[in-house]
Amino acid sequence: MLKSLGIIIITLIALISLIKDKYFNGKYPVYIFWLLIILTLSFGTLSFLDTVQENKKIDEKDNTIKEMKLVQDSMREELSEQTKLIQAKDERILDLEKETQSLKKKSNTIQSLEFQINVDFEEHREENVVSMTLKDKIILFYENNKTIKKIITFENEPQISSVKVSNKFTRTTIIYKPTNPEEIIGKQINYLTNFTTLKIIYANIINLLKFDKQKVNITMTLNGITVIKLNDYKIVQNNLGVLFIDVSKELSKVDYLYNNKFQEQ
Repeated sequence: MLKSLGIIIITLIALISLIKDKYFNGKYPVYIFWLLIILTLSFGTLSFLDTVQENKKIDEKDNTIKEMKLVQDSMREELSEQTKLIQAKDERILDLEKETQSLKKKSNTIQSLEFQINVDFEEHREENVVSMTLKDKIILFYENNKTIKKIITFENEPQISSVKVSNKFTRTTIIYKPTNPEEIIGKQINYLTNFTTLKIIYANIINLLKFDKQKVNITMTLNGITVIKLNDYKIVQNNLGVLFIDVSKELSKVDYLYNNKFQEQ
């Protein structure tokens, strides 16, 4: 910039010198010549300053544009990241919806089913686990006009445990699982609403545990959730060793009971 100004001034002085030699040459006062030089230099300086000011404004605009572009690029990157986050959340929501649908589907089918009989003894008994080689059964069935239509058979697990539940009582637990799980696993839960009667065959257990006229509590657990509790049923030692229990009322709403407890978990 200064170099350009110098060239302009030197050019102007050269032109003025030519004018002086040609036109002034003693014809006009010398001060007019110097006044012309001063005016020329002033004009050149003002033009230079204006050029500098304009260039400064242009540089400022260029810098502003660059800053705005940087801000735009930053906003684009941030928007891109936000878009990715939104897409990730949308995908997660879809996954959760699929998982929920899968759980709902599973929640409406039988994955496991077992019965448990608890016997509380007041007399002193040791905490232990005994093995039972003989099998007793629980039979769940539907009877119509004294004709048995459907049957699910459960057998007791070989391990029978006794645990102290208080200073006064020892609880013995017998667990019964389906003899043929494939008959019911995967069926809809409302399939169980068709059954009405529980037949408990306990002759072997009562002989093993040595008790008579004992009250027992019976629970049915569906997919790990207890849906039926039958309390204070008396088991009496006799030749039949069989107990019949009407469970039609409980099983008629088993799917409702199960879904309520499933939602609470």
